[in-house]
Amino acid sequence: MEMYPVAPEFDLPIDHHKYLAMAASDIGEFRVAPFCWRIGSPVLSRLLGFGDIWIGFRVVAILGVTLATVFSCLLVWDRTRSVLAAAGCAITLLGCGWITRSSMWDPATVDSLAIGIVALATYLISRDRFGLGLIGTHCGAFVKESTLIVILIAPLVSSIGKRRYAILSAVPAVLVVIALRMTIDAGNNDSVYLATLTHAQRVVQNGVSTYSLSYLIQNIALQRVSDFGLRELYAISLDSFGAVTVGGFLLAFKRSVDGKWLMVLILAGSFSQILLASNIQRPVLIAAPFVVSYVWYACIKGVSFRHEVAWLLVAITILLHDGSTANIAGIMDSVANVFCNSGSCFAPR
Repeated sequence: MEMYPVAPEFDLPIDHHKYLAMAASDIGEFRVAPFCWRIGSPVLSRLLGFGDIWIGFRVVAILGVTLATVFSCLLVWDRTRSVLAAAGCAITLLGCGWITRSSMWDPATVDSLAIGIVALATYLISRDRFGLGLIGTHCGAFVKESTLIVILIAPLVSSIGKRRYAILSAVPAVLVVIALRMTIDAGNNDSVYLATLTHAQRVVQNGVSTYSLSYLIQNIALQRVSDFGLRELYAISLDSFGAVTVGGFLLAFKRSVDGKWLMVLILAGSFSQILLASNIQRPVLIAAPFVVSYVWYACIKGVSFRHEVAWLLVAITILLHDGSTANIAGIMDSVANVFCNSGSCFAPR
């Protein structure tokens, strides 16, 4: 199922109100940080020219999930030459509800496209296409700042002799993130500007519009650390990545697979985002395409075809039990809605 602008949940003061407002206005007119710096998805949704902004976001969300799935599979295929491993990677990634079902339920966000671009940039760098990788990482910086996770991923997917070029193809994207913050002036403390917005458009988190590093540390980071327990551990592991990825990672970590400590660093960088974000699962999953592909590569490497089949069957069984068919059905439903041009036309208030 998909949340339409007429659904009761739509009026909740969550992220889609900001991105829809950005898509309906010129770049820089909407100035509530950090949303105002994530211009990629809103601009692309408007440029698609469907007439209905909601449909534009729906297409972008489908594009993001497609990019993530395709290039994750290609990453595994390049390393293993195993069709089963590539298929398992695709099924596992599509089984992550916070990538698929969440993006299809509320497509007016930036996370699915950001995850897709991370997968694309990672694949290009792994193929030594550093120029194209540079373009990919720059595009990601316009979508969401967390795509800078590619800086940590780049050394792990490139050969030792070319790691320097891999890192150099990802690092300049930092300049794009900085430039966006310098160019678009945040209006979170501008009471006159905030008065022109609806409550849902101006609220960032905890019912307020405040957005600063000191506020995030005091009200998010410290609170998260003090309250961290089994619920949060479940959220960043099983609820985000699923049992197949978590179990596969633990299995792979026992094996002598190259780069497992760099993988830990990447996960640490991904997990660190929850210290500055009210959500947990969506920020953590920014590195999901690479994490899932790495797990399948690490588990399949050096095993017989019979064991590949066994591992794939186990993965499919677990994913079906986790309700992943509903996640995939959500994608199919959203694709059908695009072609049927269903849903209400929406213009931000």
